[in-house]
Amino acid sequence: MDVITIKSPSGTFNLSDLGFRWHREHEALGTADFSLRSDHIPGKTGDWYFGSEVGTKEYEFTLSLLEDDLTTLDQKIAELNDVLFDAYGKPQLLEITLDYTRKMFYAYFSEPIAPTTETILSKMKLTFVSFDGKKYSADKASEFLWGSEKINFKANYKLGDTGTGANALTITSNQSLDTFVDGKAVKPSIKIVGTGTNVKLTCAGRSIAVGTFTSKTIAIDTEMFIAYFDGVETLIDMDDFYIVPNAKVSVTGTGMNFVLTIDYQNVYM
Repeated sequence: MDVITIKSPSGTFNLSDLGFRWHREHEALGTADFSLRSDHIPGKTGDWYFGSEVGTKEYEFTLSLLEDDLTTLDQKIAELNDVLFDAYGKPQLLEITLDYTRKMFYAYFSEPIAPTTETILSKMKLTFVSFDGKKYSADKASEFLWGSEKINFKANYKLGDTGTGANALTITSNQSLDTFVDGKAVKPSIKIVGTGTNVKLTCAGRSIAVGTFTSKTIAIDTEMFIAYFDGVETLIDMDDFYIVPNAKVSVTGTGMNFVLTIDYQNVYM
């Protein structure tokens, strides 16, 4: 049976552990909802395109519980509610992993549970809405290692994928790194430990000017545009930096002697 795991602030749950059985059929849009923005300018032929906007994505799963006692059924649904709702009774942000593809998404429970009770096999639907409309690889790039028990032949990772290309990699000279991004462009987290002068990272024309540092531990969050030098927030010159599929990451500078890790999750529509 394919396994779907739900991680909430109160813990990680495989619903089969609560007695529910997932049915293989489920509904999910192939892509998130999106709209194209355009406007007509009088006197001009056709419309002007002003970009697009990605919306939400909905998922609907069916599960069942073989239980001839309605009191026990009620208890099981109460346990399920503890996973889906927070302490104040509001839907909480969930991390849902589709183990058969090693992909996950962030979503909220979005519709009430209405179990059937005509027979001892009760069926019900769980509906979720993902507001960013994206799926992510369940494993980070740094976890692509030989011998990994998470990554198997059920997962659809590309042959030859070695992950980040920089997993605790020692840098002493200018280098050009492969990254094996499988999906859309990603915003990585970057860690640098050591020394360098005028160090710069570049991918697809966008750069991070790390600068000059001596015996420092540097953490760069490209999603939040934040850098920390030895735990202290520090302003650096940073473009809207992405790692783009089929594009290399160049590392340049002088006097370099540091360990570089570039980590990310692949992103899919």
